[in-house]
Amino acid sequence: MVDEKLGTHSPDLTGPQEYLTAAQAGLSVEQRIVLARKPWREAASDHPIDVDVLAHKLILQLLVRDAEVRVRQALAETLAENPAAPRDIIFALATDVDLVASPALSLSEILTSDELIRIIDHFGSSLKMAAIANRREVASAVCHALIEKGDEDTADRLLQNPGAEISEAGMHLIIDRHGKRERIQIG
Repeated sequence: MVDEKLGTHSPDLTGPQEYLTAAQAGLSVEQRIVLARKPWREAASDHPIDVDVLAHKLILQLLVRDAEVRVRQALAETLAENPAAPRDIIFALATDVDLVASPALSLSEILTSDELIRIIDHFGSSLKMAAIANRREVASAVCHALIEKGDEDTADRLLQNPGAEISEAGMHLIIDRHGKRERIQIG
């Protein structure tokens, strides 16, 4: 089949079995990006082993390990707001390079506060911290970790975020660390 969007011959990727066959055949980067953008739906099944669900999970595991950043970024953008996305895949994307991690960190509600704090502590680049600070809701413990490890930009993002639960101790820490900077002036 010719993929009009890509202008190239593209395999028929209508079901999980076709995905696996195509993945094993060696897809181009563009084809892998198309595959990563396919909607993920965890199939509801009465059967303890559903081949389609297993195939989808295998595809996601292959895509999350893809050497091409653009493929992993497409996957992160596709799964970031999906409540049925597998937790291990979301966590792997959230700890990837900044470009891949940002959508998962800013949008995924699957990540727990403990996981976010672990990411801040061990993988916390300024871009990852900014993405976390921009979340719709930022729990108090996550805010505190961001304030302790983050820079002025992170503190400013938290202050501007109505969903950030900044404790009194956190507010004092912001003032102590960044209070002299004009954009952080609290008053």
